[in-house]
Parts: sequence; structure tokens; C-alpha cells
Amino acid sequence: MNNQKTQGDRLLPGIDIVTGLANVLNTEAIFYDVLSMFHQAHGKDAEKLNIAFINRDIETLKNVTHTLKGVSGSIAATELYNYVKSLDSILLLGDIEHQELPLLLDNIFKEIAIVLQGIESALIKKTALL
Repeated sequence: MNNQKTQGDRLLPGIDIVTGLANVLNTEAIFYDVLSMFHQAHGKDAEKLNIAFINRDIETLKNVTHTLKGVSGSIAATELYNYVKSLDSILLLGDIEHQELPLLLDNIFKEIAIVLQGIESALIKKTALL
């Protein structure tokens, strides 16, 4: 899946810019603020999920996953959202030994890195999104 929106060289990997902007009434300044908050608050989520998985800490897995699902949807990080939503469904069943968990976590780690790097780059450049 590739849900990036581009126009010229303006690119935000892993984020559907059109939808993300629509979520904040097409106000670019607010979208930058939301992206900045996501970067600050969720920059360590992959590490938190990994540690929780290694320690078989299902409550931390559930909490981080649930929060990440909501915020990734809010910023329109669609692929990340879909992976996290799948993980959330498995964790709600309490199945920490589910065979798909390692692959889902790996996909989440990769996608969150893409999203975070894109946000960091956009915030540094502060270029117009559209």
C-alpha cells in the first residue's frame, strides 16, 4: 500500500496529506502542529511496543496500540493505522502468542519510522503541503 500524496516535490511519506488536512479543516498551520505533537508524543512508540512484546506485557501493548491507532487515523497515516488496527483486534482477544503478531509489529515499526522521518523532514523544511 502506498498512501502518499504528492504535488511536485512536496511529499509526506506514509501520510495522506489531503485527508490529513481535511481532518483539520484544511488549515495547514494546525496540521503542522498536529504532526509535531504526533512526532513528540509517539516517537518512542515502536520501542515501547517492542519492549512490551518482549516482556509479554499485554496491557502496555493494548494501551500503546489503542492510542497509536487513534492518532495515526487522525493524521491520516493510513497504512500505519491499518497495521495498528489489525494489532489492536488481535490484542483485544488477549492473544499475545498469535502467529501474526511478530510480522504486524515489524510492519508497524517500519511504517512508524517512515511516518516519523517524513514528519521530521516536513517540520524542518516547513514547506507548503499542497
